[in-house]
Amino acid sequence: MRRVWTPTALLTTFVVGTSVALLSQQQADQNPIAFEVASIKPNTSGVEQMMIRTPPSGIITATNITTRLLIRYAYDLPEFLIIGAPNWSVTDHFDVVAKAPANATLSQLRGMFRALLADRFAFASHTSTQEMPVDIVTVESPGRLGPSLTISTQRCEPPAPCGVRWAFGHIDARDATIGDLVSNLTVLSKRVVIDRTGLGGRYNFSLTYTPDAITLQSSLLSEFPKIDPDGPSLATALREQLGLKLESTKGAVDVLMIDHVERPTPD
Repeated sequence: MRRVWTPTALLTTFVVGTSVALLSQQQADQNPIAFEVASIKPNTSGVEQMMIRTPPSGIITATNITTRLLIRYAYDLPEFLIIGAPNWSVTDHFDVVAKAPANATLSQLRGMFRALLADRFAFASHTSTQEMPVDIVTVESPGRLGPSLTISTQRCEPPAPCGVRWAFGHIDARDATIGDLVSNLTVLSKRVVIDRTGLGGRYNFSLTYTPDAITLQSSLLSEFPKIDPDGPSLATALREQLGLKLESTKGAVDVLMIDHVERPTPD
């Protein structure tokens, strides 16, 4: 099955940038796996859509991609945990065509993109710890799940819609972990979300909430008419629908600091 990643799809796949995740990436990069060959050319089409295709054949294409999105993909981090990206990393777009081994894993592909960034973009970075707001997720009533959170009793296999699907005002999941939910909450809230529910295993869940943007900018209702402007906030929906409590605090968070990055030479 062909894997296609768009900016919207990427929202549902990023993992929280903990020290363990960043450390494992640094260790892997000591012996990087590179693409067999890669071509990078500017894209001046002016279209908005960006896409990364990773089919099993190993011919990888990143179309109309920005450097910042390549960094996000390569390091598996939401944008707010990447510090120091220059303005051109958002405004300049590129097409990348690369050859990877057939059936390379997602982890291997991310490593190849990190090697590509280092080789062709002169990318260098380091990990830094900063204190910032974080959210803690716990079970409101231990031993009791909310009405929209149920234990998955059947493993989900493709082509069934497995994992987490995200849309503005709604999160739906089949055969997913609480960690999958937490990863999505991190991207939604632009804050690191820490799982302290103690809930292992896999679950089916559905979460409907009113995004803060709707309450602050009522004109958005014309774009998203199905969203109830008087519906629950994300924290309230988590508590009422999933039985999970969201508490805000501050904590030490690892971020990726960009030391250097250059525009690539086209080839």
